[in-house]
Amino acid sequence: MKKALAFFAGRRELRFRFVDAQRGEFRIGTMCEVLGVSRSGYYAWRRRPRSLREQGNATLLATIRRLHPESRGIYGSPRIYAALLQRGIACGRHHVARLMREEGIRSKTKRRFRYIATKRDEMPSAPNRRAASPRRPRTACGRPTSRS
Repeated sequence: MKKALAFFAGRRELRFRFVDAQRGEFRIGTMCEVLGVSRSGYYAWRRRPRSLREQGNATLLATIRRLHPESRGIYGSPRIYAALLQRGIACGRHHVARLMREEGIRSKTKRRFRYIATKRDEMPSAPNRRAASPRRPRTACGRPTSRS
């Protein structure tokens, strides 16, 4: 758990979330001590209601999750943002992109079409032309390196 301190440096809420996620695995007092937060602070964090920003993010994310399948998963963050604006939902382009990135919502990308005249199974492998050609003698070109 000591290695986790570098990951949690700065934000106390991340530490509290980690303690909350691992509370069945380790003792809460031990984790709080190792992560450098107080037990009372952890319990106060658990009792605290969700912030307005978290509530707004949750409703916006629910709308994004509803819009994404409607587009058959093709829309990325710019188009989702435009669809949200059309529905009268005020939000920022980067805000939508961040929420989608954090939740792993991505657009489907098509593979590039490549035309192949014959099937790959039927194509013979390319012949080794270097082995078949006679070797030409190398001749020196240009100026010699040593002077006499």
